[in-house]
Amino acid sequence: YTYDLGKQIQVLCPKCGKKLKLRKGRYGRFLSCSGYPECKFTFNPEFRDQEQIFCPECGKLLIINTGKDGKFVGCTGFPKCKFTFDLRD
Repeated sequence: YTYDLGKQIQVLCPKCGKKLKLRKGRYGRFLSCSGYPECKFTFNPEFRDQEQIFCPECGKLLIINTGKDGKFVGCTGFPKCKFTFDLRD
């Protein structure tokens, strides 16, 4: 899947359960909670020590991968689960 910046994606915030949004900051694309400012959860693929996010399709862990076209988030349930979204700038 390719998501536009600012669009809500089907991944849920692990803190409050609302949908996450894809945004762009000084370190590239990241996810933030659509419940901001009440919920301040963010997920940036550049930072490793952060809360985990889970696949909306199968419930398994989502991880950052690098493919031939750049970074993307993919499901650890691959190849059964094909959920992904792009993190390229």
